[in-house]
Amino acid sequence: MCKVGYFDNALEETCSSQRERIHLLEHQLAAANEKLKMADLSASKTRTEYEEQKRIVCELQDRLANTELQVIEGEKLRKKLHNTILELQGTFEYSVECGPCCLMIMLEQKLLSFLILHQLKL
Repeated sequence: MCKVGYFDNALEETCSSQRERIHLLEHQLAAANEKLKMADLSASKTRTEYEEQKRIVCELQDRLANTELQVIEGEKLRKKLHNTILELQGTFEYSVECGPCCLMIMLEQKLLSFLILHQLKL
């Protein structure tokens, strides 16, 4: 009977030890699952932020390209206006010799041709 009691105690201690080990492993598993969940959330947030930044970069690149085109068009217009001014100065110098009436007619013609050329509305 002594042997049976000894085995019962040993078996009970083994079961108790295994229960504690199972409880500890379950706790570790729950902690690992929580860490995994947090890592997934962090990865999802990082992915979302990356996509948003990528969208912003594309938008800024488009705006930059449009602005560069506007600068080029503005420079072309500036050159045309500069040439027109030089032409008008020449016309003015010529018309001073012709008289004020001739000057007004020539200026009106130049202005109209400029407006028609650039499709500006009066």
